[in-house]
Amino acid sequence: MKYLPNSQDDLPERSMKDSHDYGVIPLLNNFQLRDKYIATSGHVRLGRLMEDMDLFAGHIAFKHAYYPGVPEGLPSPIVIVTISVSQIEFLDFIKVPPDLDVRLSGHVSWVGNTSLEIAVWIHQFSNGVWNQITRALFLMASRNSINTGAAFVNRLKFNSEEEKKLFAGGEERKLNRKKKMKESLLTTVPTAEELHTIHSLFVDTISSKELFSNKRILPSNSKWMHDTVQSSLIFCHPQHRNIHNKIFGGFLMRHALELSWIIGFMHGLNIPKLVRISDIGFYHPVEVGSIVKMFGCITYTEDNFIQIFVIAEALGPMKLESKESIVFNFTYDLGKKTDNVIPQSYPEAIQYLDGRRNFKNKIHLEIGDSIL
Repeated sequence: MKYLPNSQDDLPERSMKDSHDYGVIPLLNNFQLRDKYIATSGHVRLGRLMEDMDLFAGHIAFKHAYYPGVPEGLPSPIVIVTISVSQIEFLDFIKVPPDLDVRLSGHVSWVGNTSLEIAVWIHQFSNGVWNQITRALFLMASRNSINTGAAFVNRLKFNSEEEKKLFAGGEERKLNRKKKMKESLLTTVPTAEELHTIHSLFVDTISSKELFSNKRILPSNSKWMHDTVQSSLIFCHPQHRNIHNKIFGGFLMRHALELSWIIGFMHGLNIPKLVRISDIGFYHPVEVGSIVKMFGCITYTEDNFIQIFVIAEALGPMKLESKESIVFNFTYDLGKKTDNVIPQSYPEAIQYLDGRRNFKNKIHLEIGDSIL
């Protein structure tokens, strides 16, 4: 604690290049490693890559954080925790075979007082070039070593106009996060257009002859939202902990993604193609020894696309007190027009509108490929 600065002015500025790094997953020649990355479809297991991206983002964050007053050999006076993950969009990933090397690269793209944004890219080597598969932005927070308060991180200095543009994009995303929280359906009434939408869904499920009956009629080519619910239980062993002795967020991301894939498959009876992951929010750390309950359902459908919401709740190791730990939103393409999902209660209608917002509000990350 004594090595923590009192303000950002006490820390040297860092450039994006200072935190830039890359690592290669050698799938081409390492057959034992490749076996861990192959899905039943014969393609790369997406959940494994999400796990790797989260781990790599943490590495980049620690590479940026430089405290010159800390004696050599002592551990960092801070801990880095993941707060959220912005939109992860897959370009043409599902067609890429699992026997080609994968490269992760990234750097810090924005810094606040105690938070940092990490841009991470995944490329795969094919035909002599590295082809971009996906990119994501991880928002992380710096805390003191005993995790009782925030800790300052180094400001960014810019070496080019491109770096200034990246930073400005981070400022804009910060404002958008605040705006989205303010407009959350948990705190504000749905818009007039959204209220009209859920009223139309309600009217479609009642009989004109039994207007005030509790009986609901499922429209053709439709499923009730609650019939798409699936769940899983995970016991969190010490092998899945991070350097802060909490359960690694990437491990939970992998399990949530694989649960969402199962939900999509059972709905469409077709191999779902992951298109986008948006708005992953981390709210509470998960202790070693916890039991994590994951629930997921389809919240919105449009043409051949489905929107899936997954929530992870942790039951602590010492007392069975449930805490909402992480929420996830996934978009899949089923390759054919899918059955509509219909809410049957007001809470489900709010979930439907939230899924609809997530599907419609595609975020343009404006980070392209790495500039370093």
